[in-house]
Amino acid sequence: MTFAQTDASTEPVAPDTLPGSLGAVVAALGERAVIHHLYGERGARVYHDSTHLDASEIRVMRRVLRRHDGPVLELAAGSGRLTVPLLRMGREVTAIELNPSMIDLLHEHVGDLPEQLRRRLTVHCGDMSDFDLRARFAVVVLGAASISILDEDGRARMFAAVRRHLAPGGVLLFSIVIPGGGQAGAAPGPAADDIDTDVVMDVTGASGKRYRVHEYRAAGAVERLVGVYPLPGDGDPVSGTGPVPVCVGLHRVLSLESMQAEVHRAGLVTREQHAYTYAAQGLSEVFLEVGEAP
Repeated sequence: MTFAQTDASTEPVAPDTLPGSLGAVVAALGERAVIHHLYGERGARVYHDSTHLDASEIRVMRRVLRRHDGPVLELAAGSGRLTVPLLRMGREVTAIELNPSMIDLLHEHVGDLPEQLRRRLTVHCGDMSDFDLRARFAVVVLGAASISILDEDGRARMFAAVRRHLAPGGVLLFSIVIPGGGQAGAAPGPAADDIDTDVVMDVTGASGKRYRVHEYRAAGAVERLVGVYPLPGDGDPVSGTGPVPVCVGLHRVLSLESMQAEVHRAGLVTREQHAYTYAAQGLSEVFLEVGEAP
């Protein structure tokens, strides 16, 4: 499979081939399948509507925020899935997001909040791996395993930028998706590395629309592919005659050990490793809280 992970503002994205169950659906749809980048203008709305906010992510944020007073910096804020809860917690929030389409959605969703909460938000269009806000923050948040969008060099630059912006005693809270399907830190099992993983899930979006989500990872691969498209009323993705938007994105699969090593090389230390939740078969989500060494 080849797939160009282009800038999120570029669409439609046209992969040469798509693997597994997603590839089978796209092949059955034929010319009706219109491929979009998951973080592009069309994909941004599908992503926001179809992706349920993991309650465990909110619980971890609340736990960390209770221990750290002061302003919050949110990286890769997207359409505001975490921004809105952060504002509802009464925090001053600065949000960085690279994709203008996502920023438009963020403003839409924040617009439903009371004015006193909206005034607490500052939004910057920028790169989470290269920013200079000339400010310090008690907590920096990077949710939804968005760190997997960055390569190793990008992650190193992001950690360096975060260090420059942390207030004394401040922390970075970020989530990663790792192979293993079991306890965080456990050795990967057969489901993680020895066989392909192809998961299909039907979800109901916040709008009430139904979507089908495919997550595919080849055996031992360092990336997993995510595809999302709307379902018609009969639940058959190939029924009907009109075009079907298929929103596709790639995410790196990062090992817990390698991430802890990168954190250490950045001059930071892991303060706490929060509970994981299952993201898909053979994958787990882990929340790491890191900061300057005491």
